[in-house]
Amino acid sequence: MKKGVFLPLVIAILAAVVYFIILFSNQSKFEENSKLERVVIAIRDLPERKVITKGDLGVIEMPNKFLQKDAFTVTRDSDITKLENNLVTRIAIPKGNQVSKAALTSLSPEAGLSARVSPLWRGFVLTDVPSSVANLIKPDDWVDVLLTFDAYMKNTGQKEKITATILQRIKVLGVGNDLGQGMDANQLRATREREASASAFNDSSAISLALHPRDAQYLALAKEEGIITLVVRRREDQGVHSIAIASLTEMFK
Repeated sequence: MKKGVFLPLVIAILAAVVYFIILFSNQSKFEENSKLERVVIAIRDLPERKVITKGDLGVIEMPNKFLQKDAFTVTRDSDITKLENNLVTRIAIPKGNQVSKAALTSLSPEAGLSARVSPLWRGFVLTDVPSSVANLIKPDDWVDVLLTFDAYMKNTGQKEKITATILQRIKVLGVGNDLGQGMDANQLRATREREASASAFNDSSAISLALHPRDAQYLALAKEEGIITLVVRRREDQGVHSIAIASLTEMFK
């Protein structure tokens, strides 16, 4: 083959190869952008600092090219249950908008205690709880609240210490910085180190309780009148009973 013919042929072949590479690359890019993804969206208006609960999120399919940055994608509709009761909105998310990872945060002190308080209820922070007690109580446990105080006894005409159960079946929202959020091994280790460091200076913690506004007032008043004690209940025990006041006189009868 003559040199004058061979060179143009080589150039033509190279041009064809480059063309097919570009064509294949564009086709792959088009196919990737057109690939359908199952993306999580808000199916109702979600205000700022709202705990994600059942009925807040849904799943729709849309081409990859329309996904927002860091959008939550799932393989099954049921996967959104993993987000429920574990994440809190950082910002308001309008109905129909995609839910991005940046718009949510874990249920933690960063989200604030208010994220765990139900509508019309209050989050009462009981301070100065001994760490030896607080370490045995976990978020979502149930407790009774006891008050020990000096009372004037009509039958003896004297003051005597008595203990009364003033609140029953109260839900624990948080213990210290633990609001019930899931933690991996590194986060758990870091939390324990912080708690150990804090306990070196202060051997007490705080426990947050879910209370009706009226009961919150009663507990605030009770704190000023005597000693508050928390009694842990079995989680399945939902009973609320009339409990007689305890006194030394009755105990030694």
